Amino acid sequence: MTLSLPRLTTLALLALGVLLLGGCATRPALLPIEVILVGVEPLRGEGLEVRMQVKLRVQNPNDIALDYKACRCGSTCRASLSQPG
Repeated sequence: MTLSLPRLTTLALLALGVLLLGGCATRPALLPIEVILVGVEPLRGEGLEVRMQVKLRVQNPNDIALDYKACRCGSTCRASLSQPG
C-alpha cells in the first residue's frame, strides 16, 4: 500500500497536531502568583504630577520558577474635592 503525497502530508500534519495537543495536556496547572503592596513612598513631582515609589512583594506558590520579561500594574484612585464653607 503506497500513500499519495497529499494523503501523507495530511497524516503528518494530523500526527503533529496530536503531539502538540498532548504536550499542552501534560503541562501542570499553575497556581496564580500573589502580588502584595508592601509600601508606598512619595517622591518629588513636577507641576500637577504625583510620583510615588511602590514596593511590591511577589510570591510564587508553584514548585517551578516563572520567567517574566515585564510587569504591568494598574490602580484606580477616587478622589473628591470638597468646597470650603
